[in-house]
Amino acid sequence: MFKNRYGRIKVFISEKGVLAALANKGEIADFYSNGAGLYSLYVAGKRAIYASGGVTPFTGAHLGVMSEAVNYEFGDLIKRLQVLAKPDISNSISSLALSDKYQQKTCYGVIAKDISMIDYINITKDTPLGISLEQISINDRMITINSVGEGLINVCGLGGNIENGDNLCASSMQGKAQCQGDDLLYNYTVAESHENVVFDSPEQVKQIACTYKF
Repeated sequence: MFKNRYGRIKVFISEKGVLAALANKGEIADFYSNGAGLYSLYVAGKRAIYASGGVTPFTGAHLGVMSEAVNYEFGDLIKRLQVLAKPDISNSISSLALSDKYQQKTCYGVIAKDISMIDYINITKDTPLGISLEQISINDRMITINSVGEGLINVCGLGGNIENGDNLCASSMQGKAQCQGDDLLYNYTVAESHENVVFDSPEQVKQIACTYKF
């Protein structure tokens, strides 16, 4: 629960998200949640969240637009196609596709969550981050992209077995990363493995823990 200086409850957070979000004039509040997993907490307008003690655990994410026709899994690696909107100095949003090339430098993150575009618009009452209706299809998907911090990533055996601490890059298998093969950081390095992985074949796919390096 959040209370203002008069002790009144301003925001109540339940398992379903933020149920109430009212503030007196001049007070900083404007909390919004759809309760459906797109955001757990959202601060509207130009306000920012300040956490003096840090945020634990931490995984940074972005939003992007993917065609509904694309067959993907959570943990798959994605690339940017083109920038759709640049609404302000802190935000841009791009169209996305699965990675499909060894050492692809346009990789952007891994798929963490998704929601249909029509559901997104019904919940937020607007198109995402200033994108016009002409730029998107109602059948598109809004994708939450993990790009910073720690999390999971889908990998294959095309680069051989993976050791804890190995760098990862995109492979020629759609949406899957592989062992990069050296310890240097390049513009195509996507993550660092947190665990040892042994593959039965080059085409085998596993989901492993990592630190994102985008």
